[in-house]
Amino acid sequence: MKTTTRVFSLSIIILLGCVARGADIGFIEKFALAKDRKEALKLLIPGTTDYYYYHSLDAQLRGDGAAVKKHLALWIKRYGRTTQVKEIQDRQALLDYGANPAATLAHLRRELGLSFSHSRIIEGQKPKHPTALDQKLISFGAYLARAFRSGDLSGVEDRGLEKLGHDNLNATRLRHLLSRLQRPDVPDLPQLIIKDLQNKYSRGFGSHNIHRQLTKAQMDELLQ
Repeated sequence: MKTTTRVFSLSIIILLGCVARGADIGFIEKFALAKDRKEALKLLIPGTTDYYYYHSLDAQLRGDGAAVKKHLALWIKRYGRTTQVKEIQDRQALLDYGANPAATLAHLRRELGLSFSHSRIIEGQKPKHPTALDQKLISFGAYLARAFRSGDLSGVEDRGLEKLGHDNLNATRLRHLLSRLQRPDVPDLPQLIIKDLQNKYSRGFGSHNIHRQLTKAQMDELLQ
């Protein structure tokens, strides 16, 4: 019975402590509800982030831009350009719009990364910029020319191998083509294999997986 009473009493004490803590208001409420914010600001420790933040905020609410700049300079010097610093700077930029709109707009462009390089459309005036993609730059031949800058076919995807003209492949590219083929339904495949086997660097029949994928008709053509 005594143990139960102790547990109950302890629970009441803890509950009352929680209620008491819940009744306390934080500094934000004290700052917002204070009749004289100077008295609330005295509760802050000088040199802390809260000190600089609320002193800057108070200066903004009073319209004292010079005091805001003073607090920001000391704040940034000690802590760098933190998220709270940026918040105060953004607020001040908006507050200064009436006195210096150009500075506010420059601040917004810089912080938001805005760019206004778009050209407006004027009726009757020819556009200065292209209105269609240059086919010389995006055609299959253009992409293939860039892919052929390497010695093999590493710049060509598997789905692009089917579109390659086999006549213009050198020995290295032909060998690379045969090493990547997965199906035997390739025009003149036996002739391509023969051409590769005749190269002095050929590793012989069976060196490529496609050799084992040939149809009977293709094998007969190889033997002729």
